[in-house]
Amino acid sequence: MTEETQNIEKQPSIHDLFQQEVETHGAVLKDGLAALEGDSHSPEQLHPLVRSIHSIKGGALIVDNSPAVALAAVIEDCLTSAQKG
Repeated sequence: MTEETQNIEKQPSIHDLFQQEVETHGAVLKDGLAALEGDSHSPEQLHPLVRSIHSIKGGALIVDNSPAVALAAVIEDCLTSAQKG
Protein backbone atom coordinates (compact mmCIF):
# COMPACT_ATOMS: atom_id res chain seq x y z
CA MET A 1 0.00 0.00 0.00
CA THR A 2 1.42 3.36 -0.99
CA GLU A 3 1.65 6.36 1.31
CA GLU A 4 -0.93 8.16 -0.84
CA THR A 5 -3.40 5.28 -0.45
CA GLN A 6 -2.86 5.26 3.31
CA ASN A 7 -3.51 9.01 3.48
CA ILE A 8 -6.73 8.64 1.50
CA GLU A 9 -7.93 5.88 3.82
CA LYS A 10 -7.30 8.10 6.86
CA GLN A 11 -9.46 10.93 5.53
CA PRO A 12 -12.89 11.25 7.11
CA SER A 13 -15.89 10.23 5.05
CA ILE A 14 -18.42 12.78 3.87
CA HIS A 15 -20.80 11.43 6.52
CA ASP A 16 -18.16 11.97 9.21
CA LEU A 17 -17.73 15.55 8.03
CA PHE A 18 -21.49 16.06 8.07
CA GLN A 19 -21.66 14.76 11.64
CA GLN A 20 -18.95 17.23 12.66
CA GLU A 21 -20.87 20.06 10.96
CA VAL A 22 -24.06 19.11 12.78
CA GLU A 23 -22.24 19.05 16.10
CA THR A 24 -20.62 22.44 15.50
CA HIS A 25 -23.71 24.18 14.16
CA GLY A 26 -25.96 22.38 16.63
CA ALA A 27 -23.98 23.98 19.45
CA VAL A 28 -24.47 27.41 17.87
CA LEU A 29 -28.20 26.75 17.62
CA LYS A 30 -28.45 25.46 21.20
CA ASP A 31 -26.55 28.39 22.66
CA GLY A 32 -28.34 30.94 20.49
CA LEU A 33 -31.79 29.63 21.33
CA ALA A 34 -30.92 29.52 25.02
CA ALA A 35 -29.81 33.16 24.82
CA LEU A 36 -33.15 34.11 23.24
CA GLU A 37 -35.24 32.27 25.84
CA GLY A 38 -37.24 34.71 27.92
CA ASP A 39 -35.54 37.69 26.29
CA SER A 40 -36.52 39.94 23.46
CA HIS A 41 -34.63 39.30 20.28
CA SER A 42 -33.31 41.25 17.39
CA PRO A 43 -32.69 40.13 13.82
CA GLU A 44 -28.96 40.34 14.56
CA GLN A 45 -29.31 37.70 17.29
CA LEU A 46 -31.11 35.36 14.89
CA HIS A 47 -28.70 35.71 11.99
CA PRO A 48 -26.08 33.22 13.31
CA LEU A 49 -28.88 30.71 13.94
CA VAL A 50 -30.18 31.08 10.39
CA ARG A 51 -26.65 30.62 9.03
CA SER A 52 -26.09 27.51 11.14
CA ILE A 53 -29.33 25.78 10.20
CA HIS A 54 -28.73 26.70 6.55
CA SER A 55 -25.30 25.02 6.76
CA ILE A 56 -26.85 21.91 8.28
CA LYS A 57 -29.45 21.85 5.51
CA GLY A 58 -26.73 22.11 2.86
CA GLY A 59 -24.72 19.32 4.43
CA ALA A 60 -27.81 17.14 4.65
CA LEU A 61 -28.40 17.70 0.93
CA ILE A 62 -24.84 16.61 0.17
CA VAL A 63 -25.15 13.36 2.14
CA ASP A 64 -28.67 12.80 0.76
CA ASN A 65 -30.40 12.86 4.16
CA SER A 66 -33.91 13.92 3.13
CA PRO A 67 -35.45 13.93 6.63
CA ALA A 68 -32.67 16.22 7.91
CA VAL A 69 -33.11 18.51 4.88
CA ALA A 70 -36.84 18.75 5.52
CA LEU A 71 -36.40 19.45 9.23
CA ALA A 72 -33.68 22.02 8.65
CA ALA A 73 -35.82 23.76 6.02
CA VAL A 74 -38.73 24.12 8.45
CA ILE A 75 -36.44 25.44 11.19
CA GLU A 76 -34.80 27.85 8.75
CA ASP A 77 -38.22 29.14 7.67
CA CYS A 78 -39.22 29.69 11.31
CA LEU A 79 -36.03 31.53 12.12
CA THR A 80 -36.29 33.65 8.99
CA SER A 81 -39.89 34.55 9.86
CA ALA A 82 -38.79 35.49 13.38
CA GLN A 83 -36.09 37.74 11.89
CA LYS A 84 -38.75 39.60 9.93
CA GLY A 85 -40.87 40.00 13.06
